[in-house]
Amino acid sequence: MLYFFLSYARGDEDDLVRQFFNDLSVEVRVRAGLHKDAEVGFIDARMKAGTVWSAELAEALSQCRSFIALLSPATS
Repeated sequence: MLYFFLSYARGDEDDLVRQFFNDLSVEVRVRAGLHKDAEVGFIDARMKAGTVWSAELAEALSQCRSFIALLSPATS
């Protein structure tokens, strides 16, 4: 089960979003006592080319414990 699903609008801040995701993942692993490589969150940047987005997103949402929405000027 995933601990969190990170939702964001694509834009100029993509590098900052990825850094936030990585930092949050590290903190969750430490607090949960998990292995440093354990998958704890979902971000669409990790989806492979050719993936059916709606199915992949629905699966990730159904397995996460929390939903984090990042709001930015790119959010419409």
